[in-house]
Amino acid sequence: PTGILTLPICLAIALPYGWACAFYQHATALNSKASDSKLLLELRQQAMRWPLQNHAVTWLLSPALTIIGVCAVMIMPPLMRLINPATPLALQVATSMIFIVIAVLGSPVGMLMSANFSVTILLLLSQTGGDSAIASVLLQNGAPSSTFAVIVCCLAYLCMDPIVKACYVLRGHHIRSDVTADDLHTRLRQIRAGS
Repeated sequence: PTGILTLPICLAIALPYGWACAFYQHATALNSKASDSKLLLELRQQAMRWPLQNHAVTWLLSPALTIIGVCAVMIMPPLMRLINPATPLALQVATSMIFIVIAVLGSPVGMLMSANFSVTILLLLSQTGGDSAIASVLLQNGAPSSTFAVIVCCLAYLCMDPIVKACYVLRGHHIRSDVTADDLHTRLRQIRAGS
């Protein structure tokens, strides 16, 4: 429950987000019977271990960064028209492209998934003729609505979260194996039993 409060705060100050994300991902992946203080210490040590690998996984697969990127891309064109209605279309398109590039650099895998879902939904809507009730909710005046952005973000999250969990399960196993060598002991027992 503390992750709901901690992760957005860490994302706002940027630097500790990778460690906070790793802490909570390892907490969901770790099946430990240790006491609370030992568990917290182990989670903290796992989160701080191999920061480059951790930040790379967070950068590539973070659903939070994807949601922020999609929101920025969806919000900027209407915001520009609201601030200055006389803004030339070329400037609006250029600004949108800059935000798209920044969003892709912020979360490449998530933004690619979001783009795939966006194109798929738009193609499905065009196949229905665009006059259905669903099309009117998802598209307002021919442009994707906030409901469209929420659906795209949710679909991207549903696809990315199991991959993130798997990465942190493997990372936790690798860290534990590096410290305890349990994987080598198990393999050695298998070899001895076979001979």
